Amino acid sequence: IASLTVPSLAIVEGDVFGGGAELLFSCDFRLGVMGKYLKIPAAAVGLCYPVDGIQRMTQRLGSALVRKLLLTTESVSFEELGQKSAFDWVVPSTDIEADSEALIARLRGLAPLSVSSMLAIIKSVEEDRFDRADAQELADTCSQSKDLSEGLLAIREKRAPTFKGE
Repeated sequence: IASLTVPSLAIVEGDVFGGGAELLFSCDFRLGVMGKYLKIPAAAVGLCYPVDGIQRMTQRLGSALVRKLLLTTESVSFEELGQKSAFDWVVPSTDIEADSEALIARLRGLAPLSVSSMLAIIKSVEEDRFDRADAQELADTCSQSKDLSEGLLAIREKRAPTFKGE
């Protein structure tokens, strides 16, 4: 999931334990329900959490929050995780379906070439493998795309664009 070239969204309606955090933090975005918790009890049972998971969580969340999650094994509420940018959205359970559908629709309406290019650049920075020339090539491809022409035309015509990823 972490290597997908399209944005991934975890929609979480229940508590998350242990290895579920690996799936959760492999996604680009996280939408969760208020009143739920995350707990990673690896240290309480003598395990070291998977190395790739520790690396990914530290890159995305910062070392202070990862220390709290892994070294104390405390349950942390989605609300607290949201305050620390570990969840992008935390909503009441009654809103989860409508909010997730609206978010998915928004993502689907964006220019796929632009989204995948920017996502690739973001991930290269997160993973400490950023190459300016490669990133600029992705940006230049977007600047020369049919999608850019379509997006600008749609603005002039006051309509929603129809992107094709070209």
